[in-house]
Amino acid sequence: SLIGTLAALSVGAFMRVRAGQTKVASETTLQKLNTALDNRWKVILESVKEDHKKNQGQWPNALIAANGNPDAAESLLLYAKAKNELPMTFAEAKAATTVTTAYGMISLPPKAVFNTLPTSTATSPEESGACFYLAVLSNAGGGAMLDSDGLQQQSTDYSAPAAVGGWNARLFKDAWGTPIAFVRMAYTPELNAPPYIKAGQLRDPNDPAGKLPAIMSALAWGQLTANTPPFAGIPGTYPAATQNFVPTLVSAGPNKLWEPSIFAGSNNDNLLSYRLRREGGKGD
Repeated sequence: SLIGTLAALSVGAFMRVRAGQTKVASETTLQKLNTALDNRWKVILESVKEDHKKNQGQWPNALIAANGNPDAAESLLLYAKAKNELPMTFAEAKAATTVTTAYGMISLPPKAVFNTLPTSTATSPEESGACFYLAVLSNAGGGAMLDSDGLQQQSTDYSAPAAVGGWNARLFKDAWGTPIAFVRMAYTPELNAPPYIKAGQLRDPNDPAGKLPAIMSALAWGQLTANTPPFAGIPGTYPAATQNFVPTLVSAGPNKLWEPSIFAGSNNDNLLSYRLRREGGKGD
């Protein structure tokens, strides 16, 4: 009886340590992927600045669409390029990106790197992960990850169940073996308060000059949010300066189940990469 009790205690302790190690490994993967995401976002932002400086690409159209305001034009073009180069669904990835205001229009053709994605009308966290995998490994826009990042070991060929399209693609997985999801604009209440922003300084991160509300039309915002997945929780109308957002990656956590909303729910053990950016922060 004593030996059995000791064995049970040992097994319990081992399982707790094992669970802790798995969580830490998943958080480490999210940290690395978030660094790749940050780098990719910076490349997109730099490309907008370069188009402005050289008056190239869609910059002339962006300036017209912004009624001649360069700050608003940069914000519009950043939104357009972010959707074009960091899609969350196969429908987003395969469609042209169009942004139409009262003054003009920006139009970007779909990126060739996403041609290998299957066609699916379903949307799921797994689908966003497949899009993200191609986006960060692409050399097309710079910022591609290298094998030295060690993240290829965290990628896998994935077969989606019939309920979410039955497609096959490659994506990143967490230490529990579950696909990692990507959300281009994560709008959650906690992001509207410190430490994510300074008190009383809410603003659209893509519009630091605050010029976009006068330009962003309902049509333009509808185009920017077309084909985005419901689980991402992106507002149906342009939130202007009232909501902060952060591009983020999400692990389904130990239960391997996506909650109805990946950012909320009574049994939500999901890990969020933006929380890991805090000093000493955990993903859950």
